[in-house]
Amino acid sequence: LDRWHDTAGWLALGLTLGLTAGLAWLMRRHAAVVAPMAPVRPMRLPTRGVWTWSGAGVAGFALLAFGTRWWFDLPSPVPPAPTGIQWTVRFPAEAPEYRREPLAERAREILRPDHYLAATWHSPAREQRAAYYIEWHGGEMARHAPFEHNPAICLPYSGYTYLGRGEDLLVTWAGGELAFITARFELGGSKTTVAYILWDPVRNAPLSRPDIQGGMAGFWEQHWQRVTARERHQPAQVLAVAVAGDMPTEPLAREIATLIVPAP
Repeated sequence: LDRWHDTAGWLALGLTLGLTAGLAWLMRRHAAVVAPMAPVRPMRLPTRGVWTWSGAGVAGFALLAFGTRWWFDLPSPVPPAPTGIQWTVRFPAEAPEYRREPLAERAREILRPDHYLAATWHSPAREQRAAYYIEWHGGEMARHAPFEHNPAICLPYSGYTYLGRGEDLLVTWAGGELAFITARFELGGSKTTVAYILWDPVRNAPLSRPDIQGGMAGFWEQHWQRVTARERHQPAQVLAVAVAGDMPTEPLAREIATLIVPAP
């Protein structure tokens, strides 16, 4: 799909332009003869004030652009220090059939991660495992990308049938507890359980999604609060772990805990 995406887009564009040109030629060929119109006296358009208003518009856009950059370049209020131990992941490179999985260029363009790690391996019982881990260190991508591109959204687009959300999974590791979301999928008669977490490393809490339940007024109010606080960056972490079958929550939590380690 990635390989033919651009080709199909250009083909559709060329076909549309060709059909439009052909239709225009046919309409011109069969157009009715129109009697010539009486000559129209040329009219001089008023130019008074045009350059003034044009200059004012350009100056306004420039002032807005430079003012925005100046505002967000001012020192931001220092956020509260994280109250817990920061974490990262270590996938089991020593596991059977361990293999790193690269991120496709198309996905990299969409997600724009600062750090990405994905791998597949087999458990000691020879069961298939897969996981990916993403970090965003700054910018605005993490305000939306983790919510728009996670297993519950992306796997159904890959052909999996979404069987529903499971119970939340509490994973206990050396630095505390992390609450994972679980979901179950099916493909070709085979079931898969996926546990994933969307995490805000600054607040050391689950990543909060922009609230649009209050309508456009609430949406813009939240944006205005970020502007007044000069919040240019939203760091985030996403970890997703997939296991074959319908795995009970307790063994799944213990297995995920082995992948989580304190951040350096």
